[in-house]
Formats: sequence, structure tokens, C-alpha cells
Amino acid sequence: MEEETTDSEDDEDSELKLVLCVRTDLEMGKGKIAAQCGHAALGAYINAVNRNNPYLDAWMRSGQRKVVVKVKGRTQIPAGSHTVIAIGPGEMLVNRALGKVAAATARRAKDASLRPTAAIRRIERGPGICSTFYRTLIAPWFFRMFSGPLERWQQACLTRYLREHGLLYDDLMSEREPIVERALEMLPEDLATARFRRIARGMHISTLRMYPPLEEQNYDPFVPYLAPYIEEAKFQLQEEEELLGYHPQDRRIFCGGTTGFGDMDPGMHFLTSLPNLYGAGMGNMKKK
Repeated sequence: MEEETTDSEDDEDSELKLVLCVRTDLEMGKGKIAAQCGHAALGAYINAVNRNNPYLDAWMRSGQRKVVVKVKGRTQIPAGSHTVIAIGPGEMLVNRALGKVAAATARRAKDASLRPTAAIRRIERGPGICSTFYRTLIAPWFFRMFSGPLERWQQACLTRYLREHGLLYDDLMSEREPIVERALEMLPEDLATARFRRIARGMHISTLRMYPPLEEQNYDPFVPYLAPYIEEAKFQLQEEEELLGYHPQDRRIFCGGTTGFGDMDPGMHFLTSLPNLYGAGMGNMKKK
């Protein structure tokens, strides 16, 4: 909460004052805030006159001191919400009055945070008539006649492609992905060498269109040899982001003759292979 005082230079809390609490969560403009404060002050004055407030005359003689307080809310704002609350005039402790307002705001924010969201209420209600009809009648028939055969055909085509080129499914993962890049750094030498040879042979086979014999294609191409290293890479990247505030996407790219996408020396990537393109002619700025 932020406090702004007007019409007086004395900051004692025990003086006669009129407190105006402005809600900043409504995101009102300066003119709107001024107008609402005027309405609230006038309403508080009329209310004090009607109720014969004993502090009204003294407050009028003392300069009508007013305190404007900004209160931040955290709840959704329904239509017709109160924009400014006027307290006083009277002899009061500002901190006590503002504490009550802050406690009420915090209580409303807590209630709103504990209130179930629309998605949770939809789950609690359960599926509707149309959803139940689709899940019980249309979805099984659609899977059996269309999506199921299509997915099996796609799986068969992928398996044939991998076997014809002597590849494993994990070989298709991009080395430019931060997680895969970190997993490949942790890969043992024998697995890394085998991966490199499979990719090189697959590129050669794809160029010549000369596939290996059938007896060499009889293997399971979906052996996840990268799975344990990818999980370890996820933990490492998460720890680095939490402890160091660093993410691989934050690294510098296209500087010092390197792109930042796996190449460590100038000229290793085609985007920096030409002179004076992205600083390729400057050499590696990281080396002294």
C-alpha cells in the first residue's frame, strides 16, 4: 500500500483526517481516480452531516486534511465494484484503519485463490451428454476405422525407413536441442561413435539408394539408448537454471564467427563460413 497526503504537511497519525482508499487493481486513469475520490469525499461529508459527526466542524476548521491510500487487489473485479472507500473525517489511527482494509483485501484474495477454477468445476461436473455420446459411440468407431489403421501405417513406414538406413529412432533427435545436446555430451565414447557411424552410413545409403541386405535390417530400431542421458540432462539444466539463472536459450548467437548452435570454432557452420559474415573474418573472440 502506498500513502499520499494532501492539504497538510503534518504527518501525525492522530490528527483529524479523511482517508480515501483507492483500488489500483481496477487500473483506472488519473482523471477517473480524481473523479471517484471527489465522489467519495463528497459522500463522506454528506454522511458526516446527516449523522452529526462530532469531528466534522473541527476537521473543517483544521483544513480538511485528506489522506489518499492506494490498495492493490488480487481478485477479479465484477461489475459495479467500489472504486474508492472514504473513512472519516474523525480522530483515528491511519495505520489501524488501513490495516483493516488490507486484511479485508487479503481475505478476498485468499478466498478467490482457493475458489475452484472453471476447469476444475467442469471436471467435477463430469462429461456432458455430447461428450459421453462421442466417447462411447463415435470415438471407438473412428479409432477402429480411421485413426488406428493410420497410426499403424505410419509406425510401419517409420520402422521400414529406419531399418533400410540402419538407424535407430534416437538418431533422429536434433543435436541443436539443448537437452539432446547435453545428453550427447554425456554419451559414452562407444555409443557416440556408433551413433556417428550410423548417421554417416544412413546419409550414404540415402544418397546412393543402395539399401543393406534384409538380414542386416532385422533389428529393433526403437531401442532408447539416449533415454537415461536425456533424463540426466533435464536435471542438470534445471539445476543450472535454478542455481545460476542460466538457460541454454540465453547463450549468445552469431558473434565471434560462431552461431551458438553447436559450433565452437569460426567457420564450422555454413552461416559463418563466408568472410565478414556474422563476424566470421574476426576469428574466435573467445580465444586469447
